Amino acid sequence: DDATGSAPIGFPFIYNGISYTNVVISTNGFISFDAAPGAGCCTGQLLPNVSTPNNLVALAWEDLNASVGQITYYNLTSPDRFVVRYNGVPYLSGGGSVTGMIILYQTGEVEIHSTSINSTSAEVITQGLEFQGGTAGMAGAGRNSADWDATNDAYRFTPNSFNISWSPATLLSASNIANPVFGPATA
Repeated sequence: DDATGSAPIGFPFIYNGISYTNVVISTNGFISFDAAPGAGCCTGQLLPNVSTPNNLVALAWEDLNASVGQITYYNLTSPDRFVVRYNGVPYLSGGGSVTGMIILYQTGEVEIHSTSINSTSAEVITQGLEFQGGTAGMAGAGRNSADWDATNDAYRFTPNSFNISWSPATLLSASNIANPVFGPATA
């Protein structure tokens, strides 16, 4: 039950409207954008949940035995991506293991790839997203603090995007931002 120090993403990543340049990687199957989220012992909690850890992306949040298997991270380009890979990391209970990855795209998308996530001991596993403060989040169907298996599947989470245009834009600092500053024509 451990978490890395800050791992550099390699680009500004916008997660729920906030820009992050680092993540913390937990040995228990998730990453967090919080500076000190804790390791998330010992089972995957129901998302959303205000209890820590928060502000996270979970591949297979459970009590994992990171002394076996590998947890690696790296950057890719064209397009810019940050990848965290769990490879053959077993559950501490000894039944089953986790192989898959979390991919953060510079464009704001999050992908969760489940190569082989299986359990043989009724594990309580969570896969999904939770935002800052733990008041909002989402999980894959049947993958929210439940016993489940997955082979060669993936989820892609795409942020909502919209354009803002103020009209008339007279006296605004900008006409295409959410919170423009209004300035009077005279003092």
